[in-house]
Amino acid sequence: MTLFVAVLIGVHGLSGFADIENGQMFSGLLTLSFTAGVLWFLVRRYRAIRRYENETYDWYVRQHPVRDGSRPSCASCGANFLQTRRLMRYTYTREHFCGACGTGLYYSDER
Repeated sequence: MTLFVAVLIGVHGLSGFADIENGQMFSGLLTLSFTAGVLWFLVRRYRAIRRYENETYDWYVRQHPVRDGSRPSCASCGANFLQTRRLMRYTYTREHFCGACGTGLYYSDER
């Protein structure tokens, strides 16, 4: 879906170049600035979703092996007090974070 919206916005941005070429400078610049803003938002959203998909429990355990016990510990402070919160924003993802220092550790699906 994100790719589809990016293509539509890209086509919309091309109309901004056409406006500038036809002498409508303000309209063309306004269209290009709107297009740049939406593309910036889409790139941020895509990177966040990729991060949620890549930084899973297995990834975290590979990066920071479990020392003693069966629960992973925080890489920043070493505490084993892990908590979970929903990220919302239509991601259906939960963030597992350190309850002592608040550092985000890994993500899991909410489903």
